[in-house]
Amino acid sequence: MSSFGESEGSERKRARVEAERSVLDQLKEYTVIVADTGEISAIKHFSPQDATTNPSLILKAAMIPEYSHLVDSAVAFAKEELANGRISADEVLALALDKVAVNFGVEISKIVPGYVSIEVDARLSFDTMGTVERAKRVIRLAHAMGVDKSKILIKIAATYEGIRAGDDAKANLTRRAIGGEDDGPSRALAKARSALRMSSSTSPAVCGKLATPMLTVN
Repeated sequence: MSSFGESEGSERKRARVEAERSVLDQLKEYTVIVADTGEISAIKHFSPQDATTNPSLILKAAMIPEYSHLVDSAVAFAKEELANGRISADEVLALALDKVAVNFGVEISKIVPGYVSIEVDARLSFDTMGTVERAKRVIRLAHAMGVDKSKILIKIAATYEGIRAGDDAKANLTRRAIGGEDDGPSRALAKARSALRMSSSTSPAVCGKLATPMLTVN
C-alpha cells in the first residue's frame, strides 16, 4: 500500500511539472521569459531567454553550498588584488561583492541565450561617476572571464544621477528611488526618453510575477 501511495504521489508530481512546463512553453510563444533569480539550477530547469539578478538574490543563492565556490573565488580574487597593490584595503569588500555578482552572472550566461543583468551597488544610486566606474569594472570582470560586453546589461538606479550614468554605460535602470518632491528625476526621465527604451516591462519571470520594469540605453 505504501509503495502504491508513493507511486501515485510521484505520478501527480510529474503531471504537475509537465503542466507547468506546458504553461511556460505557451508563454514563450508570446513573450520573453526573464529569470529573476540567482539560483543557477532553477534557471537551467526553466530555460529562460534572459536573466536578471540583484544583491539580495545573489546573497540567497550564495548561501547554498552548491555555489560556495563562486563566493570563495571572489574573496580570493579580491585578496590577490590587494596583495598585488592594485586596490587598497578599503576597496577589498566592494571588489569581492562585484566579483561574486560577476561570477554568478558568468555562470548564468552559459545557460541563457540572451542578456544577463548585473546590478551596481545601490549605495551608488546618487553617485554618477561612482556608478559608471563600477559598471565598467563589472563589464571588465565579465569580459576577463570570457563573456562579451554585448551580453551584459548593468542595472543601475533610475535616479537623476543614474540616468546620467546611463550615457556612459549600457544599462538597465530599475525604477528605484524615483519618489520625492524634487522633480529633478522626472525631468531627467523625460530628457532620457529619446535615448532610452522600455525593456522587460511586461515579461513575466519564471516565478510567475511580472518582471521589474527597466529602461535600457539604446
